[in-house]
Amino acid sequence: MIAKQSVNDAIIFVDPTDNGIRVYGKWKNSYDFGVTKELFEIYDKIAGYIKKLC
Repeated sequence: MIAKQSVNDAIIFVDPTDNGIRVYGKWKNSYDFGVTKELFEIYDKIAGYIKKLC
């Protein structure tokens, strides 16, 4: 799934927070902002895998 994304969308960060984790992509300005259904599914799968580990 990630291989089908553009280079900028395929860069994904995962950071710990006080209440869980934060999964996000490369910063975009407000005119270019958007999360596709496929990108949301990728973020959701990553979060699901991490949740299983904890």
